[in-house]
Amino acid sequence: MAQERGASAVVQEQKPGVQIFINDKPFKAPKPEMTGAEIKQLGGIAAGRQLFLEVPPGLGPNRQIRDDEIVELKNGMKFHEGLDGTLG
Repeated sequence: MAQERGASAVVQEQKPGVQIFINDKPFKAPKPEMTGAEIKQLGGIAAGRQLFLEVPPGLGPNRQIRDDEIVELKNGMKFHEGLDGTLG
């Protein structure tokens, strides 16, 4: 019976979804493409706040994601919120 337990652990690892980070917290995205508004909702970010995709150092500035913009999610993507109405 112990062997059955190991098999279920393998099935558990194959859950659908994309692993992303919002404000440094891990989230499993329920679908491979989400709008900025959906990402903010998943991460508990208020509707009036701005959302940014973190760009790796040396590859340019972080990119603002509009609420209506569709993002093709990839494992490990990092998003964070910004200040209302201002860009750094």
